[in-house]
Amino acid sequence: RSVLGSHLGSALAWAVVALAWVTVLAVPSSRHLVNRCLHRAGVRRQWSRAVRHARVTVFEDRLPRVVSLCEVPAGDALVVAMPPGTSVEDLTRLTGPVAASLAVRDVKVTRDPANARLASVVIVRRDPLSGTVALSWPHAHAQHLSLWEPIPVGIGEDGLVRTISLPERNVLLGGEPGAGKSAALSLLVATAALDPQVKLWLFDGKLVELATWAGCAEHSVGVSVSEAIDVLRQLQSEMDHRYFSLLA
Repeated sequence: RSVLGSHLGSALAWAVVALAWVTVLAVPSSRHLVNRCLHRAGVRRQWSRAVRHARVTVFEDRLPRVVSLCEVPAGDALVVAMPPGTSVEDLTRLTGPVAASLAVRDVKVTRDPANARLASVVIVRRDPLSGTVALSWPHAHAQHLSLWEPIPVGIGEDGLVRTISLPERNVLLGGEPGAGKSAALSLLVATAALDPQVKLWLFDGKLVELATWAGCAEHSVGVSVSEAIDVLRQLQSEMDHRYFSLLA
């Protein structure tokens, strides 16, 4: 504006700047970018003020510095670097005062497993699990899937998708009635059913838990103990054959 003012005059310079902003904000993508930049700048200012009020400071008033920032369904996710003389544990102990200063639901802090100086911080502004709209599975319309890829099984407290990787793992699902065990099992079995490299061997003592995939399973056993023993023997024989192939 100062450069324009020296050539066009102050009033005309202001008019040109205002016209430029109107033009930028008229484009949806540009308006979204501006709003995102303003939001991030505001979050950084709020964070600095909150940690200072919570007294998360050391010599020369150095604060936990925001390294990166992004929006998540629950609010904002930050990566902060602790100043020398402090640790992530110091910040964890003061999440209550920080959350109160920010006037948000909660502040969750997790130490970076690879760098003790860094912390992942989620500023929880809303509960992403409180909505009444049913959430759809990201792979609901997939034609083919692979068990070697992470499988989405739910939504975390930050609103981001949580996944499970199955290769070289056994999975035990536990929880009280209605906690979602059957739903999580369905997502794992559905992925296996859509993997052309997988042969399903199903054991369903409740008869209805895995009935949806009985038609595409290699074996599907219900309440018959003798049938279950027979299928387990076949499975053991198949495993022994593979072990002998590896041994050879």
